[in-house]
Amino acid sequence: MDIDTLLVHEGIGEILFGMFKEDILNNFDSRYLEELDDGGDVDIHYPELGLSFTFWQEFKGRLGSITSKRENTTLSGVKLIGRNKNDVRKFINSKLKSGISEENGCEHEDGDIQEWIDANDNSLSFWFLNDRLYQICWSCEWADNEQPKWKNTQV
Repeated sequence: MDIDTLLVHEGIGEILFGMFKEDILNNFDSRYLEELDDGGDVDIHYPELGLSFTFWQEFKGRLGSITSKRENTTLSGVKLIGRNKNDVRKFINSKLKSGISEENGCEHEDGDIQEWIDANDNSLSFWFLNDRLYQICWSCEWADNEQPKWKNTQV
């Protein structure tokens, strides 16, 4: 199963936004951790795989966002994890239709600098620690009425 091809607004490989938790769990043999956040959303983390899935309670528990820390994750055929912020910024501006919508960051007590770049029209967030991309987060596309536009035709 392909778990490295990031598909903007769609998912990763064969895992598509709009799927249910059971559909995802049946695809993996790895151990996972399950968390319930304050809003009632369910986060499933696969530490060994470097993947996390968030199921949105507001939308009947469907898969709404994915986070990848996998070094082999590709976006438009390019591996980005581990690259510096300037390289990722250039990639966003040249390959993504919306470009950068926001950049922000903070310094932690231990001196580490965490920064992020958002490409909101593509529902993508790029997270950096000490100038190196360590994770990419993305979600489904949104309709004007603030409803998810699921690409999964079985939804």
